[in-house]
Amino acid sequence: MVACLFLLSIFFVHHAVGLNDHCSTSSCGMQGPPVRFPFRIKGRQPLHCSYPAAGFDLSCSEKSHTVLELPNSWKLLVQAIDYESQVIYASYLDGFCLPRRLLFNFNLSDISPFLFRGELYYSYNLFNCSSQKEHYSLRPVSCLSDLRYHIYAILSYASFENLVQLLSCSKLHNISIVAEYSLYSPESFLPLKWYYPDCTYCEEEGKYCRLKSNATGSETECYGIIKPTI
Repeated sequence: MVACLFLLSIFFVHHAVGLNDHCSTSSCGMQGPPVRFPFRIKGRQPLHCSYPAAGFDLSCSEKSHTVLELPNSWKLLVQAIDYESQVIYASYLDGFCLPRRLLFNFNLSDISPFLFRGELYYSYNLFNCSSQKEHYSLRPVSCLSDLRYHIYAILSYASFENLVQLLSCSKLHNISIVAEYSLYSPESFLPLKWYYPDCTYCEEEGKYCRLKSNATGSETECYGIIKPTI
């Protein structure tokens, strides 16, 4: 009887360790960001390793890029994940054009657990011009423009000199965007912040984070020690 209890205890210890091993940090490639809770890589880490909400399941592309896919089929390349600040830095994939989404009152929080991170926002007026402007201070927004027309984004407080250059153009809309993002650079990183689940206290202690097994909602707990990635 004692021997059976001993073997049973060994089984449960190994089983628990196995679950933690399955949820260990992973990545899509040598240069990819480390992926751990609240995220997981589909097909590489079990379902219970991520937070159960849309946006926390990542995938690997054929080129070993880390991909974030949101419910509206918006796909972004994940460049870095700051777990302590709870910010994910992403860039374009498959011709995604953030300014176009903003024209249709796109609200990120309606489809995902993320918000655009930033305390400072810039307000732009968009102008549609039939010909390209040669003025040194004007640059078209490439993902909104094509051979037939050129879309320019001008800060709402732009100088009179800039506005004069656009007298022959049609004003479209006004959009606001976090200052850390560049409208003119396809390589610009988009900072996306999540607030739940809150694992900042675990990260500050250098520990892993996970959902409490008997908790409701997004209550988390810390465990283990985060192993440095090589």
